[in-house]
Amino acid sequence: MALLLPLLGIGLVLAFARPVLGAEFSADETRTIGADETIDGSLYFAGQTLVVNGTINGDLLAAASQIVINGHVNGSVMGAARSIELNGEVGGAARVAAQTVTVGGSIGKELVVFASDAVVSPGATIGDGLTAAAATLSMDGTVGGDLTGDVGALTMTGQVDGTVDVEASTVNVGPAGRISGDLRYRSNKEAQVAPTAQIGGRTERLAPQVEQRNPLDENPFLNLLGLWVGLLVLGYLILLVRPAHLASVGNEIRTRPVPSLGVGILVWIGQIAALIALFVLAILFGIVLPQVGGAFVAPIIVLVLIAIVVALLAQVYVAEGIGQAIASRADLSPWLAYAAGALIWAVLLGLASFVHGALGALLYFIAWFLALGALAFHVMQRRRAEAVPVEPVTVVEGPPPAQAG
Repeated sequence: MALLLPLLGIGLVLAFARPVLGAEFSADETRTIGADETIDGSLYFAGQTLVVNGTINGDLLAAASQIVINGHVNGSVMGAARSIELNGEVGGAARVAAQTVTVGGSIGKELVVFASDAVVSPGATIGDGLTAAAATLSMDGTVGGDLTGDVGALTMTGQVDGTVDVEASTVNVGPAGRISGDLRYRSNKEAQVAPTAQIGGRTERLAPQVEQRNPLDENPFLNLLGLWVGLLVLGYLILLVRPAHLASVGNEIRTRPVPSLGVGILVWIGQIAALIALFVLAILFGIVLPQVGGAFVAPIIVLVLIAIVVALLAQVYVAEGIGQAIASRADLSPWLAYAAGALIWAVLLGLASFVHGALGALLYFIAWFLALGALAFHVMQRRRAEAVPVEPVTVVEGPPPAQAG
């Protein structure tokens, strides 16, 4: 799974670090694109449910609870949800993360999937390679390139035109399985290959990769304690200096988690796009006008520092949101509520990292996106409040009081 997050990051930059002219932004709770509806451009969606029965001529970037694509997306798809169904046609690449991912249609380029359960149904086609990090992967369709990744259980009855190179607990190639290249897998168990399955190259079993673990990882309690103390120190410092700011951002995460996640992904992509643009401009001006090229160094450094600071504080903001949710059901002081939220978030991060490093990294990124979106909402609310004019209060003086005779 450690291979997946860099691929997702690279895919985000390559697929979506582009101008968004003509793009449509939607934050509806439920959005259905009818079969006769066409969006001439890209769609950026954040909400509960997105169903695409029509056509999107650009890219699709969505964060929701459920994403269903039955129609056509002529560009690429980037999605994060509880469940994702790709039953239609995707002209470009698809990079998705969900609890369950089902592919029943066609994907023109590569598919990168992070899921608990991933299924490539019979009849589904993937033009290029398939990279997966999943507890279970059922590959019953056709992959035009290589199949790589880290899976718990791989079951394959479909066709792979390239090589299968995976790390898996179990590998099962059914009677209809077809692999044009090699079958190379890292596992403690022998692969179960049906006699009628066809493998064009060699079948090679390798020893599983051994992760280099930190000595503290052997004691999860110490790891958890250290993480909790770190969150307490950072959070209490902010509570001392800017308690209203922390409460406002945490409230956005508590009350609007899905919109915050969607907006945060867009802001994160915007940061990456801005950095790429600044780097390109710095290189171009460095070649043409060397005396001007250096002017781009300061903005680059500022953007990088802001990204680092927000990434560190994101965990504090999420802990504050959890603490507020607890305080809404119990009478707790802000300090005690934050401590409880920090403990819960530390436990979640610690357990996820102990199960697998990539899972902990995924939670870290989710917190980062949530914090970026909540900060964006916080800034917008402040600007609205500052824009409201304050009516002057006119004091009307009455007649002087009568003097006593």
